[in-house]
Amino acid sequence: MFKFAINLLSLLISIQTQASEHVHALNTKPLVKNQQNEFVTVGAGASCDYSEIQAAIDSGDNDVIRIASDKPYLEHILIKNKSISLVGGYANCADAIANLTDLSQAIISGFGDGYIVKITTNNDQSHEVLLRNLFIGNGKRGIDIFSHHPSAVSIILDHVRTYNNSALGMYIESYSGQADVILNDSQVDFNHWGGIECVGSKGSLILTGHSMIANNQKDSGSAVHVKSGCDLTIYSPTQIVNNEGTGIIVDDSVAVLFGGSNGCENGICFGDWTSPVTVSGNDGYHGGGLRADNGSLVIVANALFEFNRTN
Repeated sequence: MFKFAINLLSLLISIQTQASEHVHALNTKPLVKNQQNEFVTVGAGASCDYSEIQAAIDSGDNDVIRIASDKPYLEHILIKNKSISLVGGYANCADAIANLTDLSQAIISGFGDGYIVKITTNNDQSHEVLLRNLFIGNGKRGIDIFSHHPSAVSIILDHVRTYNNSALGMYIESYSGQADVILNDSQVDFNHWGGIECVGSKGSLILTGHSMIANNQKDSGSAVHVKSGCDLTIYSPTQIVNNEGTGIIVDDSVAVLFGGSNGCENGICFGDWTSPVTVSGNDGYHGGGLRADNGSLVIVANALFEFNRTN
């Protein structure tokens, strides 16, 4: 028991240090190229700088883009070798300019095929990407993340919903380049081939805040699947519930489920002491709540597993 506690503490400290560095980088570095303006705006009104998100990204005018919720964005968004912040939560561009947020999620909708948001890196730099207050749905895969040697990318999804994609809600591949992804207060739900898949030994995935991976379909899939060395950490009060597939599959990887507080950094808190990590109501072909294969290590501290089934 003593050895287990020491190993758990050491692992959590290591993961928290890594998470804190990513959050700190994304929230304290001004991702700004144009020193005269701190951001550009996207929306439907005459006061907006752009009417399309991709046009604002490609312009290079600024790396902070405020997105109004006054129109849907029917786009495939590509972020390549960039540090950038895409921030929704504004009723219109006038509110975006005044930084008056209503926390609405700007809708980025696909056409039933392809990715909706793709983040890819392959140069010799480190990149930080922030997606906040966005609804990303109705594509094939909601979010694709690819990091190739020698790149490194840190990504935060804060209050983002990835919904109703015909394949996965999110796919992360990091065999050769570093990719560290944090979901805070975010939802991945009603996707048809599973929730999130993270592949590669240079990747990590952290779920925290009131995040929920729920109601994803395909009984031979999973809500969260990490393999080939991708590290997974799930903090309370995250819920993985009611998926038509295994709740968590860990394949040749390490997973930590921690129902407790591990501190806060720049507005993002890693766990709390008032509730467990919840894995409930999942019904999968490969197992109900959790399945571990191929030498995986799973550490659980204060988690609730209930009403999971396998067939």
